[in-house]
Amino acid sequence: MNQRNTVFVAIAIVLGVTACHQPDIPITAVSPQASAATTALAPTRIAPSPRPGPTSTLTWQPLRAGIEYVQRREPVAGTDDWVTVVRVDLTKVKLRVYYAPENPRSVRGWFNAINPDMVINAGFFTEENKATGIVIANGKQYGQTYKGFGGMFSLRDGKPQLQWLARAPYTPDDHVTQAIQSFPMLILNGTLVDGIPDDGTRNRRSFIAIDQNGRLLLGTCQSPVWTMGDLAHYLDKNPLLNIASALNLDGGASSGIWMRDVPDVLLMDSLDVVPTVIAINGQ
Repeated sequence: MNQRNTVFVAIAIVLGVTACHQPDIPITAVSPQASAATTALAPTRIAPSPRPGPTSTLTWQPLRAGIEYVQRREPVAGTDDWVTVVRVDLTKVKLRVYYAPENPRSVRGWFNAINPDMVINAGFFTEENKATGIVIANGKQYGQTYKGFGGMFSLRDGKPQLQWLARAPYTPDDHVTQAIQSFPMLILNGTLVDGIPDDGTRNRRSFIAIDQNGRLLLGTCQSPVWTMGDLAHYLDKNPLLNIASALNLDGGASSGIWMRDVPDVLLMDSLDVVPTVIAINGQ
């Protein structure tokens, strides 16, 4: 082998080591949009400064009359994660469902567009951004009801209701002005629902619930570490939340919650655009 070929071989060896060996990088709250693949000979990357963590609010903090929130680190899957919950007295605020399959937005995008005090993602939808269950927005119904599974949140004559569709199928009701369907139902009448599906998938989660005093709870789990069972057991018998009934909302990249006058670090935007949201406005 001549000297020139020797140099080429040496360069190839160095490049091969550079391309194949990647340092182990600890991963926390990885976005589904992130990719583990890297291109060979990529320039050296400097890790960004870590996003500052929120300050744990161990008790309910007022946001507006009739709206308060709490955010805590909660144990899950051998670690812990930020859970944000908003508690709403519907006698003092206005709730509205928004549905725009032709113009879906991220949760923060919805917040900027409709200017509420608080907004959260809602139920599941197709690739065409059509809701897979019923949506009722300001009295107008879209979609078809789930049959034999799932749950429905509705506002009937100003009062919130969560029904398990397997036991109480939806029938058209002119008194229902706002509603969304999702799945699975997690808690009913203070008891875990039998047969909650859980295939072990871990993801970000969102939920809607009603507590024992009739107040509405809307919440998110920030990191992709929660199974459906983890969420159900966290909500069940939690003295801070005091839940009577709870329904899972669309999770993963759809999960997001945004509020007025709360530091961004406490909030979570959805990674995908969503066609349906639940918004709360103080009166």
